[in-house]
Amino acid sequence: MFHRSTSAGYGTASALWNLAYDSGFGVGAAGFGMLAAHSGYPLAFAVTAGLVLAALAPARRDAR
Repeated sequence: MFHRSTSAGYGTASALWNLAYDSGFGVGAAGFGMLAAHSGYPLAFAVTAGLVLAALAPARRDAR
């Protein structure tokens, strides 16, 4: 985000990064807990692994 913005936009980029990180951390933990409570840990970990693998494609594309 910092590479894509000007130095004047660093504050906005930092705020958006922190918002996304903290929101994802909270929502992800709550979602994993609810999924594990209803289906068990093996399925919850499998779904988490699938989400991580699905996120790799856009991350690799963006790295290029």
